[in-house]
Amino acid sequence: MCRLLTTVTLTAMLSCTHPKGDPMLFSAAKELNRAIDLAERTVAGSGEDVSALRVTSAVNMLAGNEYRGPSFWRVTLKRRDLIPKDASSELGAGGEIFVDVDLATNLAKIAGRGE
Repeated sequence: MCRLLTTVTLTAMLSCTHPKGDPMLFSAAKELNRAIDLAERTVAGSGEDVSALRVTSAVNMLAGNEYRGPSFWRVTLKRRDLIPKDASSELGAGGEIFVDVDLATNLAKIAGRGE
């Protein structure tokens, strides 16, 4: 059984279930999941309630001014109460937590917050 998982940035990954019920993730999806996991653990360690947050983007920073190598990710989480329930409502300002993740070192740090 497979299901398509998406983030707000419309990045998609395919998650499948092995016949024994274990999740099977493709290589790219494993990296994405590790980046999000490290980001969430870092945010939880700072005292934030991770259940009150939603991942709104996870970007593998492969180019640009912030390029630090192919294992570097930027994960953005946003307070769920600022995310509209439907398309006719406005997105609340602020409430983001930006987390830099380096999968090569398994380190993540909060890089900033939205105001």
